Amino acid sequence: MRRMIELSARLEQALPKDGGRWRPFDDERFFIALADVFERAGGASVAYWSEYPSGMADTPFRKFVQVFYKLLPVKTKRKLAGIDGALRDAMRSRRSGPAKG
Repeated sequence: MRRMIELSARLEQALPKDGGRWRPFDDERFFIALADVFERAGGASVAYWSEYPSGMADTPFRKFVQVFYKLLPVKTKRKLAGIDGALRDAMRSRRSGPAKG
């Protein structure tokens, strides 16, 4: 057990120091994949701002994403309210197509 603790300590020391940089969530690919699944099932994957109190139109796709996100067996990366902006950005990115360059 002692050797395992020593090995863990050496491995931790070998890791680069954490500079505290901002780390974006990788939700865009996740939301785009969910949009593809939703559309293959016959739905329309739309997400846009509206006059609703949450700021997002309460579309069937938005509901699907939020329910699916709640079902993930890991501690969620975002609060449900934080999903809306990321979802809208992902759908905007999806509409514009792959980056050219």
